[in-house]
Amino acid sequence: SENYSNVVIPIDTRTVPETGYVDVPLSIYAHASLPNGCWSNIRFFFLEKEEFVYELFSLADFASNGPCPDIVVTNDTLLVFQPTAAGDYVIVTWLSQNSNELDTIKVEVITPER
Repeated sequence: SENYSNVVIPIDTRTVPETGYVDVPLSIYAHASLPNGCWSNIRFFFLEKEEFVYELFSLADFASNGPCPDIVVTNDTLLVFQPTAAGDYVIVTWLSQNSNELDTIKVEVITPER
């Protein structure tokens, strides 16, 4: 039998806003799917790596005692964070242990209307 915990799995869909405002919550959508029922427990993590840099990744567990059930296992999440300063926020989305893609969110201060 094969058992693996905390395997980095690809995030296959994500929606990252291009712009935002200081102190206004931003939403990032992420979805992952795996090809068979030996996979379980898909979960998402969104961590601040350094100022203006966040990492988005997904982990799952794999357990097999023979043939894997022929079902697709999926999960998704809506992550919310509130930028506290103006600037370019980089979201690093991991697609595997050593490949990622970058999205940038331009965050500015809301200017009060005169």
